[in-house]
Amino acid sequence: MNIFQEIKERLTLQEIVRAYGIELNRNDMCICPFHAEKTPSMKIYEKGFRCYGCGESGDTIEFVRKFFNLNNTLEAAHKINEDFGLGIQTDKRPTKSEVVSAQKIVQQRIEFEQRDKQAFFVFAEYFKVLQDYSKLRPESEYEVPDKRFVEYLQNFERLDYVMNRQIELLHNPMNERIAFLDDNQEYISNIAERLLEIRHEKEVVRETPAAEQTAKNIPPEQKTENKAQTAAQVGGYKIIGNTAYKNIRDKAYLKYSSALSPQIADRLDKTGIKFSGKSTSKMTTFTINKHDLESVRAIAADEAKKFTGRNKPQIIPSQKQMTAGIKRQSQSNEMTL
Repeated sequence: MNIFQEIKERLTLQEIVRAYGIELNRNDMCICPFHAEKTPSMKIYEKGFRCYGCGESGDTIEFVRKFFNLNNTLEAAHKINEDFGLGIQTDKRPTKSEVVSAQKIVQQRIEFEQRDKQAFFVFAEYFKVLQDYSKLRPESEYEVPDKRFVEYLQNFERLDYVMNRQIELLHNPMNERIAFLDDNQEYISNIAERLLEIRHEKEVVRETPAAEQTAKNIPPEQKTENKAQTAAQVGGYKIIGNTAYKNIRDKAYLKYSSALSPQIADRLDKTGIKFSGKSTSKMTTFTINKHDLESVRAIAADEAKKFTGRNKPQIIPSQKQMTAGIKRQSQSNEMTL
């Protein structure tokens, strides 16, 4: 049994955090020491921890390492051994193979913790979304349910189960927790894609605050079966582009006058640059990949130059200038007579 295993066998994490001055409530919750907060969001288990605010998690040794900002878990183990007077012998130097094996395990744990934290944040964000959607329950059995409420009904039970399962596995061996993430990787990716769509929908709503009212005012005979066209009518904008918004990675955004947007869109399409856009009567937002930023800016500048050349502004005289001109013409006529 090594020093890490022996510490976990002889001490619980609850005992350790209390000894280091951290107060636990009756549910073994505490103020997270790794981010600023006023309400306890960190759960302390017998052999590990999880913060539901910032996502930090790990085992007993990892908590002490982070709490005291130590370089590695071995330093943390030695500190626990000394502070609690456990008397675990640490004089024996590890062999080269033991060091390599330990380093490999540490690297695997770092990579795993990152995956586990990302999955936790995806689950937590979607859980909050579905909770909001649950409030859209129809007021009567005859009312057509909101599609977001239907999404809540279809997804909440599974999400709740998966989140609880992730928490239950917190104290299990790392290989079991990795297997859990592997088994649910496709599910996690699907939720992440859905969250991107939801964020995009919220952006559209912020830009078109009258969208919902507009939808109510559209006469039934004017509605179309074409979903894209319906979205354009309801939201007060129209979608342009050669690529779905959710399929554009590492997104960047550029806004141009809608008078220029058709020419820019045509050039981007011919050049093969992937883009998605939403166009209102005044402005068009182009969503592109960040590595295409300079190319799109150059195309837009070129099209703006052409547009200005074709549409040179006419100088319209003011009323005062017109009156003065008429008066001078009248005086000239009188002198001729």
